[in-house]
Amino acid sequence: MREALKVLGSGFLSANHDLASQLKSGHIPLADWFNELLRLVYRLIFLMVAEDRNLLHPVSSTAAARQLYGEGYSLTTLRRKCQRRATWDKHHDRYEGMKVVFRGLADGEARLALPALGGLFAPHQLPNLEAARLPNNAFMAVLWHLGWLPERAGRVPVNWRAMETEELGSVYESLLELQPQPAADGRRLVFAAEASERRGNQRKTTGSYYTPDSLVQTLLDSALDPVLDSTEAEAADPAAALLKLSILDPACGSGHFLLAAARRLATRLARIRADGAPGLADFRPALRDVARCCLHGVDKNPMAVELTRVALWIETVTPGLPLGFLDGQIRCGDALLGLVDLGVLTDGVPDAAYKTLIGDDEAAANHYKRANRAAKRGQIELDLGSGAAIVPALKPLALAFSRLRNLGEDTVGQIQTKAARFRDLRQTPDFQRARAAADLYVAAFLLPKTGAAPAVHSRTVPTKTF
Repeated sequence: MREALKVLGSGFLSANHDLASQLKSGHIPLADWFNELLRLVYRLIFLMVAEDRNLLHPVSSTAAARQLYGEGYSLTTLRRKCQRRATWDKHHDRYEGMKVVFRGLADGEARLALPALGGLFAPHQLPNLEAARLPNNAFMAVLWHLGWLPERAGRVPVNWRAMETEELGSVYESLLELQPQPAADGRRLVFAAEASERRGNQRKTTGSYYTPDSLVQTLLDSALDPVLDSTEAEAADPAAALLKLSILDPACGSGHFLLAAARRLATRLARIRADGAPGLADFRPALRDVARCCLHGVDKNPMAVELTRVALWIETVTPGLPLGFLDGQIRCGDALLGLVDLGVLTDGVPDAAYKTLIGDDEAAANHYKRANRAAKRGQIELDLGSGAAIVPALKPLALAFSRLRNLGEDTVGQIQTKAARFRDLRQTPDFQRARAAADLYVAAFLLPKTGAAPAVHSRTVPTKTF
């Protein structure tokens, strides 16, 4: 994966001088561009898995369309061709052909037996790489690194069909250690040497580590299975009751825990739907429904959030159906910061928010504490409306968000409608007011209590009413 990213990035930099210049000037942030490289690699991995598992083409597609795709565009064919160095030339047609596949998977292309998947293949995912050129020698080298493994007897093909999606966790760990940067000549992508060119890496500074499968399974045995048992036993409609459960991983990483939990829940759901004898044809739709209705994840690292979504898409891909809408369920954020109970907003910021900690100035902390108490006596108000009114207003908003799970996901159009509805709900006045109030509440705890105390006015945080 590391070598594939390095070759891919270097190929784009060497063939697109304008792109290299914009990266050097900062017009295109390096982190954003590197994330595009990751998405491109995720697309290739997704395609290799889907092809090897025979899950890419809709059942209704014609034999001629499948043949055209297989002979002229498939990664299976290109992986075989990349064994011949003669295919590693300086032309640009291989990546251009792959763009045709990507566009087909975004909106559907019957002539190539490609379904409309959206999601990972949506056009906005690669704003800079979609228009860029990539030499064949770089593209084929990427497929060489992703498609073949070194062995003593020579290279052997990667068996993407048998890949456990949890193996993406080890990919996630290795990616956290990478610190990408353009080389001095601006035409190559390199990774900073650990500790010498950059202090630390994301894995160490964020405490991010891959959770062993044995620990995940033990946790599910004790935490999830009893809930599933009682839900099945007590519900009049066990299948519907299972889909009303919510499974949350507040530090989801690459999605290992969520994937394992989803499989357990989907196994039971498929068994109920099939009257005790489920097959693969029963399990996959059940898993897709579980991902749509039950899974929720949070992580501070945007790379982890994206990889979790990719892992779920790989696991739930169904011939003829688009990739599910996961933006509302797998979110980037800090699960340790925030409000568990929005009802606390009605009482305003507590004095405990201004408790003196190591490094704080006691005089400044006491100033904020006094200002907070004055606010609670009604002397100061921040004009965001009444905190008491926010919580009741959120009830219909919460119901509207929960109804998103009932919206269909059988076509790209339905996915787009669901995405638009999700965005619209987040722009409503009630949501914006509640978000501002919650942000201010948390900000009071994080406020630097050092230096001279500021004058108390309407822009300071201490206040009772939101």
